[in-house]
Amino acid sequence: MSFTGQNYIREKEFMRKSVDARGLACPQPVIMARKALNDGATSIEILIDNEAARENVGRYLEKNGFSVNFFNESGYIRIEAVAVSSDGIRAAVINEGVSGNDGFNSDDYQCSPSAKVILITSDSLGRGSEELGQKLMQAFIFTVREMPVKPHTIIFMNSGVKLAVRDSASLDNLAALQESGVEILACGTCLDYFGIKESLSVGRISNMYSIAEELMSGNVLRI
Repeated sequence: MSFTGQNYIREKEFMRKSVDARGLACPQPVIMARKALNDGATSIEILIDNEAARENVGRYLEKNGFSVNFFNESGYIRIEAVAVSSDGIRAAVINEGVSGNDGFNSDDYQCSPSAKVILITSDSLGRGSEELGQKLMQAFIFTVREMPVKPHTIIFMNSGVKLAVRDSASLDNLAALQESGVEILACGTCLDYFGIKESLSVGRISNMYSIAEELMSGNVLRI
């Protein structure tokens, strides 16, 4: 992409567009961003709510001469992008590469599957120090709570069920995740094995059939 002659736009001629693409799957957010460019936008705000859209929209805008910044808001991601020239001067991509002949192919911006189900099979993360592993697991669950895009389901099995019982250091974070809409499942057999079924304080007891259904139907991240 080159920026010469009539492509340069002075700041007073900037056109700003806002695009709300929350709740939309790829490539729709990219198509909406492309339309904003076709309309002559030199500054764009785009709201999205999934990591695939973040990657694809950012890649598309950068490819078309925009400087892109990402901001994690409450429950969504805000993209701020402004057209720039190779010299760092703001520019609008108007006459080159956007309207009609930019080689745009929506197949290049399809959603890559993201983990929607997190399977936690231990109360400790990683191998080595048990104490360190428990601290890492607490940090992981806290981080998931703070992320703008959250999983659909968190499943606890084996000693992982200990994280969902009374006095667990992760209980408040799991309760917040559940309140935000994340389904939390705890293996009933595992709770029985450790004798802590009555102490379950967040989520619901599940069985192997239901857990298998979740694992087979979702994109799984195992911790």
